[in-house]
Amino acid sequence: MHVAVIGIGLLGRAVAERLKAVGHTVTVYNRTKTKADPLGVLDIEVAASAAQAIRQADCALLFLTDAEAIRAVVLSADAR
Repeated sequence: MHVAVIGIGLLGRAVAERLKAVGHTVTVYNRTKTKADPLGVLDIEVAASAAQAIRQADCALLFLTDAEAIRAVVLSADAR
């Protein structure tokens, strides 16, 4: 299964790493790209946008701080 993980804080990063470890294809997106970049060495794709990550995945998991962050990332014009 191809999973998009949106939000790479403590929990999002751990989930992305575990999903990859058990054999899933994982794409991540984080508003602060430097937080997501280290996952590239684990063969986890770092998407340029949330829309890109979501479009190529079978499912998406959101690990965002609050409703404002969800609106900014998922409901923004570039996410459509």
